[in-house]
Amino acid sequence: MMVALCLILPLAAGAARGAGSYPRETIEAFLASCQGNEPLNAVKETYCRCMIGVLQSHVPYFRFAEWERRVTAGERVPELDEEVRAASKECGR
Repeated sequence: MMVALCLILPLAAGAARGAGSYPRETIEAFLASCQGNEPLNAVKETYCRCMIGVLQSHVPYFRFAEWERRVTAGERVPELDEEVRAASKECGR
């Protein structure tokens, strides 16, 4: 499930960033997590790139990083679930 994939991202430390400017490490981790055991699947790569692009355009980095910290602590984050569902719809799934 996409939500689970998004939740295991290691986020780079540092200053809060606005929407559209996630750290490269976060983007790479998201793509690797999203693609899972299909890193050479071009269709899946396109979908995953779309997902991170939509998330970046809708969710400021500081919020995304906070959600990831909450998920890592075992908390359910409905806002993240909603954003992932919306991004998935926007990306054609």
